[in-house]
Amino acid sequence: MQLMFGFYALLGLIAFLFYRPLSPAVETTEDAPQAPLRQSKRLVYGMAALFGMDSFGTGFLVQSLLALWLYQAFQISLTTAAAILFWSSLCSAISYLIAVPIAARIGLINTMVFTHLPSNVLLVLLPFAPDLGTAITLLLARSALSQMDVPTRASYVMAVVAPEERPAAASLTAVPKTFAWAAGSMISGYLLTLSSFGWPLVVGGVVKGVYDILLLVKFRSVRPPEEAGARAIDAANYGRRTGPRLSGTVAAFSFQSFDHGVTGRGTATPSTRISSTCSLKKARWPLILLHSGIGSA
Repeated sequence: MQLMFGFYALLGLIAFLFYRPLSPAVETTEDAPQAPLRQSKRLVYGMAALFGMDSFGTGFLVQSLLALWLYQAFQISLTTAAAILFWSSLCSAISYLIAVPIAARIGLINTMVFTHLPSNVLLVLLPFAPDLGTAITLLLARSALSQMDVPTRASYVMAVVAPEERPAAASLTAVPKTFAWAAGSMISGYLLTLSSFGWPLVVGGVVKGVYDILLLVKFRSVRPPEEAGARAIDAANYGRRTGPRLSGTVAAFSFQSFDHGVTGRGTATPSTRISSTCSLKKARWPLILLHSGIGSA
């Protein structure tokens, strides 16, 4: 056991040696100075509350308590429990990489919800597993899906707030998660003292599942600028393929400019051209304007 702690410290030292050669030149430079939350305040507060709820559910799934539950439910050895947790962690690590192409195809919010929600269903089913093999299968399948929302969540937060508000948004969405996670861990330990059934897994899965549904309901229309732009381009390409039949028609579309944390909607006729920018309330907003003229082209 003492060798394990020594090895852990050695890994930290190796990580330090890898980071040491880095200089401030690797950091991105922002033209806008850092500022407290203003236009994005309501948006960020809503995300912080939901992320805190998710972390509260995650607190019921502390690995040490999960290993204890596996031992109580199936009478496995510490070596077996460690092997199970190793492979589940490996599946979680792979899910980070898989999240990138999925998000590029279906969007950040959809990736966060439609990969995370099935993993929570599997988590709720875990205490009902009739044998160890079924439990391991459910746990590994859940681990392969559970972490896809982590990189997409960080990307989403940075995409929907103004550049100068990103440091404030990052800290505000991160701090509540720590306290919520600690509260969930404390309740999880208490539940295990009452029963060996696996109530922490059920409660944690339900809480995280409710988080997924609320996230989809509240933020499915709040899209990063690049996703909104891609949708408008697809609409323009569709109009171009359909030809003169759409002449004179008006295609409704929505656009979001999250450089200032505001959502807007508009209507425009389809075309093959995309405009640049315009000024609104003394701020430059990227707008996607679809000009008329497809019927006469």
